[in-house]
Amino acid sequence: MRIHLFSVGCAGLILVAGCNSQSQTYHEVPKGVRVKDQPHPHGEEGPHGGHLVELGEEEYHAEVVLDPKASKITLYILDSTAKKPVPIDASEVKVELTMGGQPKPLVAKAAPDLGDPAKQSSRFEIADNPDVKANIKDEEDLKGSVTVPVGGKTYTGKIVHEH
Repeated sequence: MRIHLFSVGCAGLILVAGCNSQSQTYHEVPKGVRVKDQPHPHGEEGPHGGHLVELGEEEYHAEVVLDPKASKITLYILDSTAKKPVPIDASEVKVELTMGGQPKPLVAKAAPDLGDPAKQSSRFEIADNPDVKANIKDEEDLKGSVTVPVGGKTYTGKIVHEH
């Protein structure tokens, strides 16, 4: 009888210890939203110090880098790890930024990086654009989307800042 009571008591302690409500918070997930169990190993900053944008199911990434002094936006196309460049055979990628409360379509032109093969680019730039100069002062102003063609498929990712 003592062994049985001792076993029941230990099982109860294990259950209570395993159900610490302070360490787990309930978060309701809206219908239709996919929950990812894996954390992002690469964080939010890319190899060039810019903001990372997921393309597809993280098959690729775009890194968005703002040079506020030059009012220039540079996009780097990266692999699934968000570390290695992926040169693509596109001459431009589409960017849509919210400026003055309205979506504004822009085009980032190919500016091949060192090591990119001929007729391919892993780097794209938006430079000398008066709308960017007037409306984009820092990274927090970069809100919108990036559309990138890679290997016959088109990927669109949202530019959002999560804090």
